[in-house]
Amino acid sequence: MAFAPGTDIVSQIIYAASLMLFVVFMLYGQRIQFYVMIREVENSLRKLKVIKEKGRKTAIETIKEIGKPETDPTSKVDRYLEYFTISPQSMDPAGIVYKLDHILDVRDNRLKDEVKLMAPASDEVQVFNLENTLEAAMALNFIYRIVRHFYIQGKKTLNMYIILQLQMILPLVMKEAEAYANALEAFAFGQPIGDGVGPLIAARL
Repeated sequence: MAFAPGTDIVSQIIYAASLMLFVVFMLYGQRIQFYVMIREVENSLRKLKVIKEKGRKTAIETIKEIGKPETDPTSKVDRYLEYFTISPQSMDPAGIVYKLDHILDVRDNRLKDEVKLMAPASDEVQVFNLENTLEAAMALNFIYRIVRHFYIQGKKTLNMYIILQLQMILPLVMKEAEAYANALEAFAFGQPIGDGVGPLIAARL
């Protein structure tokens, strides 16, 4: 590599280093950017896991405290958190409204029955609170698993666009997860949220 005569050694080193950096970024810039995005997604995924595990722990402790189960409800809670509902086919010419209504009713009854089995000492109001607590924990588990799925898929296939899309929506996903976590705490303590606050205040006037 030739340098202009009369230049000092420092300038030559800076010039050579900048040229090397330019070549490196030309050849590996996209891959470097990919691994930076992977690192950011990993950090968010770790935070999601902490939120999810905290929600799961809160749900288990609340069931033990309120429901007074004879056996450890942990395995039942874990099974509950993996519960999901498959919606009917939207292209059905007969319509999906009635089918969806039936599926939601069956789902609601099934989840209530599960809560009653896990917390036999709870009354009707406590069953609703526990169900909402578990629903919030279920949502956190679902969010974590979806984000983890796309993270693993993008990392295994080295697909920058999957990771890029995931990185772009993660701030919104994290806000949603935090909202579910806060709601879970409120449900666990039986605190009113949303539209439930108004009637409570009116009842105490």
